[in-house]
Amino acid sequence: MPGKERHEEKRLLTEDAVTGLEIVILLAIILIIVIHVTFNVFSAPVPPPMHVGLLPAALQQEGTQLNVYGSITGYSAVSGPVGTTLVWRPNASPERLGGVGMTLSIFTGGTGGIDLSRTAVFWTDPAGTETIPMTRQQPVTCPNWTILSRYNRDPATPADDDDILEPGELFAVFACPSKTYAPYETFTVAFDPPGSGPLFPVICTVPFPIKPAMGL
Repeated sequence: MPGKERHEEKRLLTEDAVTGLEIVILLAIILIIVIHVTFNVFSAPVPPPMHVGLLPAALQQEGTQLNVYGSITGYSAVSGPVGTTLVWRPNASPERLGGVGMTLSIFTGGTGGIDLSRTAVFWTDPAGTETIPMTRQQPVTCPNWTILSRYNRDPATPADDDDILEPGELFAVFACPSKTYAPYETFTVAFDPPGSGPLFPVICTVPFPIKPAMGL
């Protein structure tokens, strides 16, 4: 029947049109997704380059975590050994204090590191402040400061040979100014790691009597 044939033809044309419309919509959606992904990839900010050689990649400089581990020891102002390190005191005076030793660490739970080779040390008393340079030479000639030895809290884990104090490590250090101090005088040794963190001050009072090595 002619009417029935025309109806069937119209139905097929309608289905073809719907199918074609669906394909157009699908292509449009794919195009939008491609444009969106491409824009995000090429417009994303480029991360800054990593600076290698100052601190391990997994560490950040965290001077606020610096800590004295254990006690602080004062040494009389004489030339001689401090542990296995020789110290030369030009203005020797056995009845006065001439230097201090302490062990530095990072607070438990810290994830940062402190490059002691880039850390400034200041020695302050009522008369003023003196900058104490770092040395690796022996004997240590005052005024200077140095790393005496490196340890790890875990005896089974050795400390690195570098100057970066990392979590779990203990660095024994010695510092001596150009001046010497009598009993009951006070002074402050301040460590200033690079960065915006605050100074780490260690306040000391000279004990009496003066001994070759004494607790402060």
